[in-house]
Amino acid sequence: MSYITTISVAICTYNGEKYLTEQLESILAQETPVDEIIICDDGSTDGTPLLLKEYQAQFPKLFRLFFNDENLGYVRNFEKAISLCAKDLIFLCDQDDIWHKNKVARVKQVFSDNIKTKVLCHNFSLLLDMESEKNYWKQHSFEPKQSNEQILKIVLFKGNIFPGMAMVLSKKAKMDYLPLKKLNNLLIHDFELVIKSLKENTLFILDEKLGLYRIHDDQNIGFKLKKEKERISAEDLYAKIKSIDYIKIIVSNFDLKKGLIDEYKIIVTKYYNDYLDQFTVWKRLYIKLKLNYYYKLTNFK
Repeated sequence: MSYITTISVAICTYNGEKYLTEQLESILAQETPVDEIIICDDGSTDGTPLLLKEYQAQFPKLFRLFFNDENLGYVRNFEKAISLCAKDLIFLCDQDDIWHKNKVARVKQVFSDNIKTKVLCHNFSLLLDMESEKNYWKQHSFEPKQSNEQILKIVLFKGNIFPGMAMVLSKKAKMDYLPLKKLNNLLIHDFELVIKSLKENTLFILDEKLGLYRIHDDQNIGFKLKKEKERISAEDLYAKIKSIDYIKIIVSNFDLKKGLIDEYKIIVTKYYNDYLDQFTVWKRLYIKLKLNYYYKLTNFK
């Protein structure tokens, strides 16, 4: 018999009135119903609070609303919402996306079949407008059939590719991974949960598109579409090198293998050489001197 029986949804809202109804309706339309919807509003000044109260009045046993007395910010608000969830699985949910009808059913089945899984991340489509969609993982050239160890290097060296709206936690993950460390503004809740799960080899990658991620100007946290490869700038190179310190912080605080730092330095060295290769030979010496003077870029190896 499956040990997964109950479903929580953790939603954080902030001035999300425009798309919130469509998000909530997609949850209510699930083939497998959810058991509780926890919503933490972070001080909305639009019609979001009224809309939420209307849903709660219609579904009083399903919706639990929490209105923050002060603005907690995106990460702390999600930490609060997750902590308030009481069911076997916790679906993280933004205020402006759309779930496919089979999302809960598929995820529930995967957790039941893979009892060691603590965090699941699924693929989704990018909703650019009402007629245009893109495959998120293809957009980021992500190959899902990789080990947790390989994926850890990807998210550390290239950035997190698993947004919270496509993430589901087990109750065990909630117990083990909260409270969040909140080390800096770059390491938000979904990234931290992914790192912790990858370290333990408890992350499951579900290569199915189970929702639509809406890209619009009003979203609180989002990402840019991948662009065609451009020339490497000195600023790009500087950012890569500065990230070495960022990698060191993560490795230290999450007790990861120290060899990851050396691997990243090798990547940065190649990036540095690729940058220089953009110029003619006679210019490279001058550019090296200039980079060292302005950015201190030769001291990272």
